[in-house]
Amino acid sequence: LPIPFRAVATDNTGSSVTALLETPPLRIGQRESVALVNLFVNAFDAKGRGITDLRREEFRVLEDGVPQEISHFTGARQPLSVALLLDASNSMGTGQRMEIARKAAVDFIRKMDSSDRLLVMSFSDKVREIQPLTRDRKLLEKAIESIAPEGGTALYDALVEGASRLREFEGRRALVLLSDGRDQALKENAPGSLHLLDEALDAVVRGEVAVYAIGLGARLQDETDLSQRWTLRQILQMLSEKTGGRFYHPERTGQLSDVYRRISEDLSRQYSLAYSSR
Repeated sequence: LPIPFRAVATDNTGSSVTALLETPPLRIGQRESVALVNLFVNAFDAKGRGITDLRREEFRVLEDGVPQEISHFTGARQPLSVALLLDASNSMGTGQRMEIARKAAVDFIRKMDSSDRLLVMSFSDKVREIQPLTRDRKLLEKAIESIAPEGGTALYDALVEGASRLREFEGRRALVLLSDGRDQALKENAPGSLHLLDEALDAVVRGEVAVYAIGLGARLQDETDLSQRWTLRQILQMLSEKTGGRFYHPERTGQLSDVYRRISEDLSRQYSLAYSSR
């Protein structure tokens, strides 16, 4: 049940003010059972080139070291549901950064298969879903072109919201994130999101959403989050590695089109496996 808190402050004249706060429900001993585990896998050779002709018997699946029987397998391409998250914070207004980012994002959706559905979200101080999930490329392009930089960076809120939206849909799900900065408010040294990094990571992992993170900025490996616990590069790598996605750090904004091309190629050549968890 939710836990209510009531705080009363009284000054030396006897005047008082009361504030009420109700916390989210706390679930203790919660258990979850998983009947069928779905895996979407990319295979690469030593030079990083995709391998697209593998057979079921060439895969082995282990859970806690125990071999699992693969009950479903296909190498055929399956439709995707993709959330495109674009950083629209004030720092994206530097030079032609936003203009180049918009153009590269449009190129990305044009490279995706016509059967794939995409949604467009931007985040600055708040997260905005500009275009709900659709196959209509013209609507998606119009949404991307409407994004303008302003405000701070609610990065973690955007990840939670993106994962939440994708959980509504069956099949393969991916989140393509473009960001150039830490989660931070614009005018003060404070978080930009209501959610924490751990909550954002939990949301994408539980939502079975592969995160493809593109980090902009020359000093991602040096700059840290507000807690100074993680570098910005570590955060983006963590989100990608723990969800089966990939992290990209282009040296220049002009390389974004090539990065988006590589992401679309990765997404188009995944194997689909499933097994019953014992």
